[in-house]
Amino acid sequence: MIFSQLLYIYQSEHYDKLRFIQFVYSHLNWFSLSKRGKIDWTLRAKIIMTFALLLFIFSIYFTFNYAEKIIYCFAEFVLIPFYILIADILISPLVLYKKNNILKQAKNLINKINNKNSEFLKIGITGSYGKTTIKTVLYSLLQEKYNIFLVPGNINTDLGIANYLLKNKKDLEKSDILLLEMGAFHIGEIESICNFIQPNYSFLTAIGNQHLERFGSHGNIKKAKFEIVEATTQKAFVNISDKNITNYLDIFNKQKNKQEIISMDINNYENSENIKNINYLPEFSGISFEYKYKNKYIKCETKLIANHIISSIYFCLKLTEILNLSAENIQKGIKNLNHVPHRLEILKNKQTGVTVIDDSYNGNFDGFISALKTLDRASGRKIVLTPGIVELGKDTKKIHENLASIYPSYVDVLLLIKNQNTKIIKNNINLNLNIKNNIKIIEYDTVDQAHADLINVLKKGDTILFQNDLSDNY
Repeated sequence: MIFSQLLYIYQSEHYDKLRFIQFVYSHLNWFSLSKRGKIDWTLRAKIIMTFALLLFIFSIYFTFNYAEKIIYCFAEFVLIPFYILIADILISPLVLYKKNNILKQAKNLINKINNKNSEFLKIGITGSYGKTTIKTVLYSLLQEKYNIFLVPGNINTDLGIANYLLKNKKDLEKSDILLLEMGAFHIGEIESICNFIQPNYSFLTAIGNQHLERFGSHGNIKKAKFEIVEATTQKAFVNISDKNITNYLDIFNKQKNKQEIISMDINNYENSENIKNINYLPEFSGISFEYKYKNKYIKCETKLIANHIISSIYFCLKLTEILNLSAENIQKGIKNLNHVPHRLEILKNKQTGVTVIDDSYNGNFDGFISALKTLDRASGRKIVLTPGIVELGKDTKKIHENLASIYPSYVDVLLLIKNQNTKIIKNNINLNLNIKNNIKIIEYDTVDQAHADLINVLKKGDTILFQNDLSDNY
């Protein structure tokens, strides 16, 4: 149905009216879009659908005669997207009232728990990327001592988080720690979450150019991400390995803030005296290292394989010290760390002899580079399947030119899903004569087409890395 297809696109664009209109009128085949996801039939979605259909029917009904109705129907097809927008605008006061009421209930719930249990802690995590990894590490470590209430990673907006807390009220009231991610596309969205969560501790992982199209400028991204630091009541951990955080921290520190900011150069962990004897285990079976805890080195081992996992663990361990976890808690928590699905997740096929590194949920430049360094540890052919990176705004060309200069050093076969991003990659690899020129490039029109052809591409001993997976609105 045309209306449900449009509503699906509107939801995929997070109800962003301008992006919705731009997509629909720049992709003239939107009505035949092949959907991998489904509409989330929230109350808002149901009302929009009902109102949009009624508006369309009434507009047809009130035309003058049968012939005009036929002509009008064809004209209306072009204008149908606006019925979706008009319906949403008409119900916006109701949506805002309902949202504010839910946020208020969530805030009252948190205050009630705080009053009953003064030791109840809230830990928030934000950043352009790396949020899920930090949350996963913290959960694995802290659950060795505490009862953790974990908000799933796909729930990171103010309304989504508030609804989840209210629906799981009993479990939340029995927990010691609330652990969650905070996402944003605009200034003020993280502030809105913090207003009812009131985080005691927070982590700011990175500030990149993800969603630059939506934010409008790098300055807006920095301001939005630092909203979590400003709202933290005790200690905010910030990653000063990220130059954007370091630069904005100088501005932020000039303000009068109540929280303590703990700056950590997490990418420089090897020179910190806290980490030593790093050993990458064979056949992507994990990493071992030693960590200095309370003036004594303890042996740690994880099944995770990413080069950046040690920096993530290092980032989290400072909080475990503050919360008085034992050395045994830390060792066990690190050992029990599980792969985050689709984030450098290892899948081995014993029958074909092919190793898959699934990093399809990663969509940032630094993550791409970390994954390539991980792939570099493979012994056989190294293959990458990617559509590139989206929502980079004015940085799109520069980022993909950088990828084009880097891929030939790590990859034997590059499988590209055709779009403007991969066109930049392919053209720059072909044009640059100063780089390794024996990389093989194969292009596909769709993700499904690429996956169907893997049986013809892959050989025994190959390792293939899936980098990023675009949603249907791309």
